[in-house]
Amino acid sequence: MKQRQERLNQGFLMGKGQLPAPVNGKVLALYGQPRKNRMGVDGIATGIVIEAPNGSKVKAIHEGVIHFAGYLQGYGNTIIIDHGFKYYSVISRVETILKEEGDTVVGGEDIGVMGETATLVEEGLYVEIRHDTETQDPLLWLDKNTLSLP
Repeated sequence: MKQRQERLNQGFLMGKGQLPAPVNGKVLALYGQPRKNRMGVDGIATGIVIEAPNGSKVKAIHEGVIHFAGYLQGYGNTIIIDHGFKYYSVISRVETILKEEGDTVVGGEDIGVMGETATLVEEGLYVEIRHDTETQDPLLWLDKNTLSLP
C-alpha cells in the first residue's frame, strides 16, 4: 500500500504539463481571470473552464482515488480525485457522475458525462488543481495540445 502511494505521488508530480485534459475543447476561462456567471455573480476563476459538447465523456487526468462524487454547492455535480501527496483534481459541472467515493481510477478512465443541465448557471466543464487547500493553474499541469486556448 505504501509503495502504491509513493508511485501515485511521484507520477502526478512527474506528469506536470503532460496530464491529459478531462475533455478536449476550447478553454473559455483562464485561471485567475475575473468571471461573471449567467446569474450575474462576479468572481475570480480558481480553475479553468473547458467547452465541450453534451455527451462528451469526462476523464480522470491521472490515477487516484475518488475523494468526493456528488453535488457540491457553488460547483454543481463534482468529482474530486486524490492523486496523492495532497494533490487533487476538482472536476465540476458534470451532468452524470460515473464513479463513487472510494473508487480507484486510472488516468484517462471515464468518470462522468457532460450535459446540458449541469451547465445552466455556468457554461463548460470546470477544472481545478489543488495542492492541499491552495489552487494552482491547471494549464501548468495539463497537456495543452488537446485544448484550444484563447
